[in-house]
Amino acid sequence: MDPNRVTLQHIADALGFSRATVSMAMRDSHRISECTRQRVKETAEQLGYRPDPLLSSFSRHRRKGASPGSVIALLGPTQPLEEHLGPVRDVAARLGYRLDYFSWQDQKSERAFFNILQARNVAGLIIMEQRYPVLLDRELWKGMRGIHCGPYAGEGDHASPFPVVRHNPFDAAALAWKKALETGAERIGLFLMPGGEQLNNVDAKTLASYHYHQRYVGRNLPRLRPLILPLGQAAMKGDAARKWMTKERPEVVIAGVRKCYDHLIAMGCRFPKDLGLINLRKNSADQQIAGIVFDRIEIVRTAILHLHLHIQHGEEMSEVHETTVVLNPLWGAGASLTLAAESGDKN
Repeated sequence: MDPNRVTLQHIADALGFSRATVSMAMRDSHRISECTRQRVKETAEQLGYRPDPLLSSFSRHRRKGASPGSVIALLGPTQPLEEHLGPVRDVAARLGYRLDYFSWQDQKSERAFFNILQARNVAGLIIMEQRYPVLLDRELWKGMRGIHCGPYAGEGDHASPFPVVRHNPFDAAALAWKKALETGAERIGLFLMPGGEQLNNVDAKTLASYHYHQRYVGRNLPRLRPLILPLGQAAMKGDAARKWMTKERPEVVIAGVRKCYDHLIAMGCRFPKDLGLINLRKNSADQQIAGIVFDRIEIVRTAILHLHLHIQHGEEMSEVHETTVVLNPLWGAGASLTLAAESGDKN
């Protein structure tokens, strides 16, 4: 290599950009603004930059896809059970990848984690959904291919530096409402237990769906006030749910998380003898609770397929608008709800 040849790093130093930003700008990546791309190209011309033919040939070959054994980094809250991780590994292996699992709690900082992934030359990153979503620095991650699982926090999915694959909380609540009506219930309540004082994206969309169905779908039904009991206050306000039940008298409760079910059980509620319950985030293996099957593993499997598409055809897809991939909600029967026509219910 000619030591006097102008490189991408020289251009980056001249502009105060990262090398990854300059590289994507020279390739007309849609992740880089038109203004920045123009500045980079003008500076490259001024400095006399010429691509290295050998490196350009290698780069074109590499961008056609990951070779067998390429690594995809999987970032999650804690080490998942092997029975959950196994199906994800199988999908990755069939596509020619090996998974390396990282726990977010073990990382010193976002930049330190980014540097680890760069040093390992991973093909891409998948971020699993977590109770407290990981907020990412868009500028830092511009040079990395990745997929974010679960609704992105903050300003919403569009704020993520990566495409998003997630379930649809609005439609999940809509399906729960439909199933509640199929029991013959007229008094349908909503019980949410958010992790903090502010509703996250999932709870906010759930609440919006509930209000929508009260107003437009069940307009002739009684409108019950939803119960929103922050998780940290559940112990201090132990009688809040009891008072709500006494006042609103729900026949079916749409519950946000499993802890809502546990809270009502601790109060002495018997399902479905006293009332029915639908959990919006049901573990598909739990036969005690009826609700929406929320399979985090299936979302990660879909994310791997989506990431593979970007790895294989990243350059060809540079002009394609990246949108959120949403998985449709699925119903899972359970002992906490009895449908009026359950024997003929095949949904």
